[in-house]
Amino acid sequence: MENKKVINSIFIIIGAALIIFVFTKVKWSEIDYSKISIKYFLIGVFLNLLAYFIHTKRWSYFFEVGKVKYFDLFKIVLAGSFLNTVLPSKAGEVLRPAYLKNIFKIPYFKGLGTCLVERVLDTIFVSSLFSLSLLFSRIDESLNVKTQIMTLSLVISVLLFFLYIIIRKNEFINRLSSKLPSKLSSKIMEISIEIKDGIDIPKLNIFKIILSTLIFWLISILGFYFLLKSVMLPDLLFSPLVVITLVGAIGISLSLPSAPANIGIYNYTIYLVLLLFAKQFKLLVDEDLEQQLALAGIMMHLGAIIPDLIFGFIGFASLPNIPLKESSHHNS
Repeated sequence: MENKKVINSIFIIIGAALIIFVFTKVKWSEIDYSKISIKYFLIGVFLNLLAYFIHTKRWSYFFEVGKVKYFDLFKIVLAGSFLNTVLPSKAGEVLRPAYLKNIFKIPYFKGLGTCLVERVLDTIFVSSLFSLSLLFSRIDESLNVKTQIMTLSLVISVLLFFLYIIIRKNEFINRLSSKLPSKLSSKIMEISIEIKDGIDIPKLNIFKIILSTLIFWLISILGFYFLLKSVMLPDLLFSPLVVITLVGAIGISLSLPSAPANIGIYNYTIYLVLLLFAKQFKLLVDEDLEQQLALAGIMMHLGAIIPDLIFGFIGFASLPNIPLKESSHHNS
């Protein structure tokens, strides 16, 4: 427990240092707020909210028809996003299964298995997106084509391994358990059976889950684009390649442990990617442009967390309270 507190404290300090760096790039008294497009900003926020509905629909495909109610599942998704925003280390991901157990009587580790599959799918998608964007850009000359192809090959290998686990899950679990001490093996088997149930998805639903993931990230890319458009930037920085690279970079950074709301790392990632593209496009990188890039990092982060804080809190407040310890032990 102490080690976890130390790790969380380290990431909070890193996040604080990065957000201070980004904020100091902006001379707030000199900002012309009339050049910030509220229309584009609100469209971006709306698209981020729309992504919640797609996320909920995707999650529903993991369960038997009639086992869960969409509206209740939607509130759990909102609550999970809210908890991810206000707590460190993506706490919402381990609390969503606790809500499932509390409301739908679904065993905790079965629910956790569905969340793990979602996380893996999202990681594979954004990693592939980021790798492909590197293939089509020269944002870093040290990343030659061979290196980029190797990165993409690694992502594809992870995807194939993940599909193998889903298809051959029984064999995989038995092999893993056979190599462990008997007492530990029985506990692992007990947990694994529930997790296996969580990833035991009908073949037709696998297609629906993948399609929902593509739609989810397409909406997210559009949301990123409109949030980026809300800030006055050179037109070259609104290109699809820049937006896709931003989404991939942010997606990867979100998979790492971080301070609440990914504060600092989110803002700095946007600033850094835009800065690298500005240099690639041979734009004049002066104080004014750096200020615009930093402001973009702040505005885009704000557009991402507003739905989490407002609608996420509504979802969280509408759900029954659960003891936090429910997320840390198994009770079928």
